[in-house]
Formats: sequence, C-alpha cells, structure tokens
Amino acid sequence: RKQVGLNRIMYVEFIFRLLSALNGAHNVIRQSIQFLLAKNKMAPLDSLIFEMGNLREFQDALPRSKVISISDVPQAVYFYNSLEQKRREVACLQISDFRITVNCEKMKPIRSQINLVWTSVNSVSADKYEICFPVEIDAFGIQVYYLVKNTQSWQEHTQPSVIFIHKGSIDIEKPSEFKIERTDGEIKLSNEIVHAEFSRNQGLIKTLNKHGSKSLQIDLQFLTYGTTHNRDKSGAYLFLPDGPATPVLDDASAIRVTRGHLIEKVVSELPHVIHTATITRTFGLDGFSVQLHNEVDIRNTRNLELVMRLRSGIQNSNRVFYTDLNGFQIQRRQTLDKLPLQANFYPIPSMAFIEDDETRLTLLSRQPLGYSSLEKGFMEVVLDRRLMQDDNRGLGEGVKDNKVTASDFTLLVEQATVAPLPGRERLPTQYPSLLAHLSQMHVLHPLTSLFLRDKSAQSQFVPSIRLAAPLPCDVHMLNLRLIGSEGKETTSGLLLHRKGYDCRYPFPSHECTLTEGKVSIANLFRNSLQSVQATSLSLLTDKEVIKDDAVEVKPMEINAYKVTW
Repeated sequence: RKQVGLNRIMYVEFIFRLLSALNGAHNVIRQSIQFLLAKNKMAPLDSLIFEMGNLREFQDALPRSKVISISDVPQAVYFYNSLEQKRREVACLQISDFRITVNCEKMKPIRSQINLVWTSVNSVSADKYEICFPVEIDAFGIQVYYLVKNTQSWQEHTQPSVIFIHKGSIDIEKPSEFKIERTDGEIKLSNEIVHAEFSRNQGLIKTLNKHGSKSLQIDLQFLTYGTTHNRDKSGAYLFLPDGPATPVLDDASAIRVTRGHLIEKVVSELPHVIHTATITRTFGLDGFSVQLHNEVDIRNTRNLELVMRLRSGIQNSNRVFYTDLNGFQIQRRQTLDKLPLQANFYPIPSMAFIEDDETRLTLLSRQPLGYSSLEKGFMEVVLDRRLMQDDNRGLGEGVKDNKVTASDFTLLVEQATVAPLPGRERLPTQYPSLLAHLSQMHVLHPLTSLFLRDKSAQSQFVPSIRLAAPLPCDVHMLNLRLIGSEGKETTSGLLLHRKGYDCRYPFPSHECTLTEGKVSIANLFRNSLQSVQATSLSLLTDKEVIKDDAVEVKPMEINAYKVTW
C-alpha cells in the first residue's frame, strides 16, 4: 500500500483483487498442465485434479508449501520449468512422513535430503517434514517425480540432515532418526564452488569466496533509520532520516546450522528479522551463489526503517554502483556528498552490483526495493518501513499496517578474467555477466510444483513434456501467445529478447550454448511451421517473411515474429 499510495479502504479492496487474480492465475496453470499432460485431449477440464505446491491462504499471509500426504500409493509430483533453457537445481517440498524414497520418471531412486520443519525457536513440527532432491527439467518442460513410502530401507537413498545449535535450546522433541548437537565452533558453509563463513554472535555472513580465488570480506548487517525531528517527517512518500543508519547490535537469540549432502543453511533469529543463508550442493546455477531469505516483522516498532547492508572489500571507485532499469538495462549510479542521504537511494527492480578491477559483487532481488551504496564496498537494501505520521503528500495517514514481510536475494561473487578498459567506470551503462543473467531468471521465475489430488488418476497423464530444443543462453522468450486461427492454420506472436552481457566474467558452458543470437524457430517446436514473419512489437505492422525460419537477434534488442502452423 505504501508503494502505490492507497488509503486504507482502497487498500483492502486492492489486496482482495490481487489475491483473486493470483488464484485465477493458479487455476489457469492447473488447467493448462492438466490438458498438456492428459493422454486423452478430449477429456473435460471441469474438474481440476492438479493442486499447486505453494499457496497463499489469505491476503495477509506469506506463501507456504502445501503438505503432501504420504501413503502406500506413490505420490506423483510435477515440476514446470517456465524458462527456455534446461535447469538443474534442488527442489524442496513439505510432506507428512519422512520415511520415503524419491524416484525419477523411470521409478529409479535418487538421493534426497530430509529436514525438520521448525515452528518456533525451540520446537519442530511433528506432522510435516521437508524433502529436498535434485531435479533436472528441460526447457519449458514438465517433469514428474514420485514420492514413495518406504518404512524399511528409506535411509539407503534419503539422508536426514544434522542440526548444529550455536545458540538456543537443544532439548527438542523429534524423531530419533534426526540428530541435534550443540557446538561452539566456527560457522562455515561450502560446496564445490563457493565457501562462506559466518559470525558467531549473529550468524550473518562475513566472508565469501569461490574456491581457487581470494576471499572477499563481506559483513552483512541489519540497520535501522529513524525519522527527522523537523516538521516534515518520513511517511509513505518521503524518506527523511534522522542521520546515518544505526546497526542492530543485539546478538541472535537463536542460531542453528542445517547440514546435509544437498543443502546447507544457517538460520539466525535477530530483532525484527529471521535471516536464512543457504548454499546448495549441485552442479546447477544455484550452486554458484548464496541464497538469502529474510522474514521481517516490525509491527511493534515506531518510526523505523529496516535495511540490510553488505559491507564488502570491493573498492568501487568514486562510490559508483549499478542498478537495473525494469530488469532490462543496467544504469550507472554514484553516491554524491552534495546530495542529502535520501537522494542517493535508487530503485532496484531486480539487480544491483558493485565492482573494482578484479571482483564484482552482484545482488539479485526477487522483489523491487530501495537501494544505495553510501560508501565504498557498501550495498544497502531497504527491507521494510513503519512510520507513524502522514507526510502531507496526499495519503492522509502513516504507514502503520505492516505485515510479516518476506524478501529473497541471491548473492554472487565473480572474478574478472581480463582487466577493464580505461574509463570504464564513467560509462553510463554496464552489463551483467551471463551467469548473473541466468541466475536472475531463476530468481524471478522459480520452479512451479503441482501434485495430483487423486492419486489413482496418475495413469491418465504422460510423465513429461518439453520444448523440442532449448534457446541459446542469452536469448529469452518474452512471450508466445495466440493471435488467431483460420481453418487449419494457427498464428501466434513470438517475442525474443537477446541480453547483453559482460564477457570479462567466466560462464559454466555446460549449462547452455551460445549461437551469436541465431535462433532456428522451426527447431523449437514439434509442430511443422507454415511461415515465420517479422512484425512490430505490437504485432500490428507486418514486415519481411523469414525464408529459412532462422532469425538473428542483436544484443539488447527485442524482436517480434508471427509464427503460423
């Protein structure tokens, strides 16, 4: 509400409409997947038997995973990849029984990790658990995995995680198969690619590096801004702090580390926020970074704005930093002393980074927030605001209806392979690395999970479908929508966006391929094409007909085509 400037009455109607729209979108996904996977395409869609794996029960609640009931009948779970390249990552679901085996499409067991689900600082759930396992899903693919109850030999392929408590009680009621141990040692997370160390008193990241590279000092802090004592104070539209931010120095009330062969994470409970840092042990894109998750609750505060600051050892000259413009272009920004503190904050729709000659630190965000780099090496993100007074800019009230708010980030450290060109920091724009581009797509477009409400209906559906061929690494399919049909011919609008990227940073070539922007549209689809015609972005002005169905998209361009089957 504070972002769009709605008063309380309009806000209540607005959030109900948003929830209704979200549920409507979920129904479209359920109907589409039910139709695409059905062996009998003529079967009616009046009764939807697919359930979403994540749901939002009411408008003020955070999304949560639906608990999948485990029985003697194997439970099919379907994952949909909405991206145009194959993705490999760890997927997690909540289940009712931990004694299970995860099977692939061919009913062969795969290695998985089972975690406890914490309900408070000192208690875990007795009727739900988290199962995590690696998935591999082709471009625009839907892939099935099976959850099979196995009370006898489940530990052959499913490994319970081990919990290490650094702060908090270890007297937790739990199944005997899970271990909880007290430890006072160093807090470290690592996989084959990245290594991170955390502070003992707050459980926050303090160093991060890739194996084989020098360690980068990163002190993560949570800080608060107050509001000025002048007549005009901070409100829904104005940010008028009373000075520099004040660090939250209180030690964490609880710090626990979960260790397993697929996922390692640190959870720290601090004033106003529960912070989680996760590293996955896979060879997919999620293994190159650290995932950060915050649950912020400032409902019991007054005139407080909570920020997350990363204080790194990167020497970005002249305090230059970069933020994205609606996820399309990267803009150069600079912190200036002649401006008041609040004037050095900029929107970060999905990405920001700072860099020096050797290292780049990128922060990918799932949600738009305010961002700044007030000092060399600083990255600062505003998480939530609670302000008790109106700022006389039209809203007529303060910002006092706060809820528990979640925010997700991905932290990526990259080492340049060549020195930058002279004067690079003065250029008005820069480009993310290709790894950052693809990681950003994974952050903004997470896997969609669905499962069957009626387990006996599994035989009515095929186990998987996929795009005939993936798109190149740097090409993103913005849209593919139906325009119309005439007789047996169907015409669709296809929009392709080729991303510009910085070649100084290495990219794991096993993830996808580069073709210098050349795309064979005929190879993407299994249906035989009649014609491909270039058109305007509005799809209203037709251009030349593409003779060989192969098109070329220039960097930072969006091309539109009419595809007729």
